[in-house]
Amino acid sequence: MSGEASGFGFSGKASAEVSGCSAEAISNFDQSRNRFGREVSEETVVGGRKEGGEFIVDAQSSTLLTTIDKYPAGDKVGVQFRLLSDFLRPDKISPLEVKRLQLTESDFGAIQSKMQEHILEYLHDVGGIIGGCDCTEKALPYLVENDHGKQVCSCYDPNEMFTEVSTAFNAGSTWSKQGNRRTCAWDRCPSAGFSWDVGAGCTCQGGLNSCYMEGEPTTVESFIEATLTPIPGFDPSNSETAIWMLGGTGEQLAVGSGGDCGTGNQCFDDQLRGGFRVDLSGSGYEFADSTVIVLGWSPWMRIKVDGVTIEGAVGRNAEGAEAEVPIGAGADLLEVSCGGWCGSCSSKPFAMRSA
Repeated sequence: MSGEASGFGFSGKASAEVSGCSAEAISNFDQSRNRFGREVSEETVVGGRKEGGEFIVDAQSSTLLTTIDKYPAGDKVGVQFRLLSDFLRPDKISPLEVKRLQLTESDFGAIQSKMQEHILEYLHDVGGIIGGCDCTEKALPYLVENDHGKQVCSCYDPNEMFTEVSTAFNAGSTWSKQGNRRTCAWDRCPSAGFSWDVGAGCTCQGGLNSCYMEGEPTTVESFIEATLTPIPGFDPSNSETAIWMLGGTGEQLAVGSGGDCGTGNQCFDDQLRGGFRVDLSGSGYEFADSTVIVLGWSPWMRIKVDGVTIEGAVGRNAEGAEAEVPIGAGADLLEVSCGGWCGSCSSKPFAMRSA
């Protein structure tokens, strides 16, 4: 076998043919070498933009440096990627060698120096912007981009970010209700007047169980305002994206809650059925994506959003159950009728600034 063939990775027993190789071996070797030579010349790889059959990295297309003045003088090409085989002698590589990339640079030290100058220059500019921030001692400065694409200073105060605020409701428009009566038959509406022998020392009076007659028929708590707690991750100073958790607690009930032990039937329009109403109209806020929950034994719930029924009957008959219903963003009014044997409804209400 010839030294040239051996250098390209061929091995085998020598023959008595010319130069120690048979005609067939010489032909195979030449074909492989020529094919690999074409492969190398046709598939030279460089990085950047395509120009004249090559991809070139320069100041206009480089992700390494931003402008042409960042390149040292004389570096017109920038960074190139080429096949490693371009830089190897033929007797050191096989036609079956895996293609590898070689990174070459013109005066890398000069490029590195220019990059360092560029970074320091940028940090100096940033430091100047932050240095001009008018923040309190407890606040931390940070950079935001204004409407003109320019970086400006803003202040972040962890205490202010999570300070609760309040919003006012229209008088009588927001309330929570608990029903305090129970029908004689678990599957009849309280106001149906259905008479049944309830036993256990109780009697049926006008369709209601006498053992559940203490106090007012219903407990209704009205709310004149709600607490808004900023949600972590949302800047309350940004009126377009800020989200608040809506809350408030009365003497017995919370905003967005209600229920009763009145009946295991739906009976949504019965005057003794529990539920709640939250009205954000005129408050400067509207509902963000929220959730309403019903749970209990034979619980039922009906949901109206802006006066339109979106869920006519959510619940289970004669068994324990729990269900969550999502409420989409953009509404002003949420009305829920709910209860069970016993059953209740609650909510996870979130608010955002009105458009």
